[in-house]
Amino acid sequence: GNPTAILGYLVDITERLKAEAELRLQAAIFEYSNESIIVTDVSKRILSVNRSFTKITGYEAHDAIGQLPSILESGLHAQAFYDEMNASITDNGLWIGELWSRRKNGENFAAWMSTSAVRNQDEVITHYFSVFTDLTERKNAEQQIYRLAYHDALTGLPNRSRLHTLLRQTLLEAQRHKTHGAILFIDLNRFKQINDSLGHAHGDILLKEVAKRLTASLRSVDIVSRIGGDEFVAALVNITKHEDAAIVAQKILDSLSTPLLVEGHELQISASIGISVYPDDGDDAETLIKNADIAM
Repeated sequence: GNPTAILGYLVDITERLKAEAELRLQAAIFEYSNESIIVTDVSKRILSVNRSFTKITGYEAHDAIGQLPSILESGLHAQAFYDEMNASITDNGLWIGELWSRRKNGENFAAWMSTSAVRNQDEVITHYFSVFTDLTERKNAEQQIYRLAYHDALTGLPNRSRLHTLLRQTLLEAQRHKTHGAILFIDLNRFKQINDSLGHAHGDILLKEVAKRLTASLRSVDIVSRIGGDEFVAALVNITKHEDAAIVAQKILDSLSTPLLVEGHELQISASIGISVYPDDGDDAETLIKNADIAM
């Protein structure tokens, strides 16, 4: 019953500790990544999501686990879009692209997503994982940049640059279908006196109201632009006869004749309008606008 020796075992656990450390690192990357991560099983049931998934979508982990990723579908894509996505994952093990998704509160948002298949050593798919980022801020910034570049900041109407782009497209269509169009160059009368006497704030309100009245006087297919100061250009698309342009011009003058009340001041608006007709007075935007200005 007396011990005669001590027997010990020495096991090298270096690799195990490395593996555990790597797993902890991977878990931390998964959990604290700024990108949303979803892991599903082979039947595409959600197994786990990270914090960014909850932050972006509004779904807590317990809301998502066990569900299909289709809970995020926006309804803005046709079934063919998802069929193509699934075919790419099946054939290539990967799909990358932009799509619209839906948050828990029902709000749609644009996302950039990559979805990959995970295979075991026998090349059998065991899991899928998706990583996506919310593009909402980028999309909003792009829209703001676009508006600043191509729209008048005060009225929201297309600016001179955007007008020329729209006119080029319109004239190409007119050439193709052999139709007529007209350009109306509109200059407000006595605007400088109103601006100088009442101040720029009143002048800005007046310009906004003019923009509304011009838009209301035209068809949805027509174009109205503020090209600077108190000068506006309206493009009439596909008019039947030349006289139609004069009829619209009179309609605009009538709409502007109603006095506008601005902070207790009744302002009477009037305008001068010059007209050029496509293709008689020019076949490009620059020439048509110049000739309408000369006519005005």
